[in-house]
Amino acid sequence: MYSRILMPTDGSPASQSALGYGLELARWLGSEVTFLYALPQVNLIPTALGDLIFPPDLDRQKATKQVLNQAQRMAAEAGIEAALEGVPGYPVPSILEAARSHDLIVMSPHGVGGGERWPMGLVTQEVLRHSPIPVLLVRQARQAAPIPPRSLLLPTDTSEPSQQAVRHGLKLAQRFGARVTFLSVLQNPSTLIPMPPAFVPRDVPPEQAEVLRQSYDHGLEALMKQAQAAGVEAHSELLRRDDVADTIIEAAQDHDWLVMGTHGRGWLGRLLIGSVAQKVANHAPKPVLVVPNRPQSRPA
Repeated sequence: MYSRILMPTDGSPASQSALGYGLELARWLGSEVTFLYALPQVNLIPTALGDLIFPPDLDRQKATKQVLNQAQRMAAEAGIEAALEGVPGYPVPSILEAARSHDLIVMSPHGVGGGERWPMGLVTQEVLRHSPIPVLLVRQARQAAPIPPRSLLLPTDTSEPSQQAVRHGLKLAQRFGARVTFLSVLQNPSTLIPMPPAFVPRDVPPEQAEVLRQSYDHGLEALMKQAQAAGVEAHSELLRRDDVADTIIEAAQDHDWLVMGTHGRGWLGRLLIGSVAQKVANHAPKPVLVVPNRPQSRPA
């Protein structure tokens, strides 16, 4: 699992924190590491007369070498041989292309993408949308999650689309010797209706809420059986809350990693497609592993 790890970097403090954590993980797993720095071939400068196009300046080319050399020094200090790739192109397509020959991407939710020219989180959000392999987001060094992680939080809406992340999380738990907690959020159905608030009922009929609760109970029971069959210590929690992201962030405080999928049936179906995803990635107190619900180019 994770025999080849890709680590995009731009030399920013946030990116360096992710690299440091990724190198510790690679050392524990015995993984190969590739550092990637993308250098756009053109710069667009908006003016009153239109965009002026300039080739990358020598300072940026020098910065590429400095960033990769810094990453190489970090790898050497960790006792890891790492490949260096400085590629011409924009960050998102460069990362996605390189991901084809790797098993895992380790990056920060902030910083990667060339500093001030890229809005905070934009590169990460696009990588999450399209990556064919899992992405481990490390927000800051002081998250202090141990390696290997000993406790994994698996948010799930118990639907079939979310099962791939669950299966991946159970494999990780086997590899790391970790315990898992399945977390489902029983969200008030009225908050899911796409209508103006004035037309949405404040309360859900008790019988409808009970049907939803039973559905989640049955789903969590099935997941507990999967964990038992895999020989993994597991617990489950069903919470009734309206704010899914805040619930996940709060629960993550008691775990080392948060493992979640990109798609689901209910609240999880919207989770990694918009603002909720960014909120979890940016504010979760521990590393977040995002598992794509699409076939991977390499088995994990």
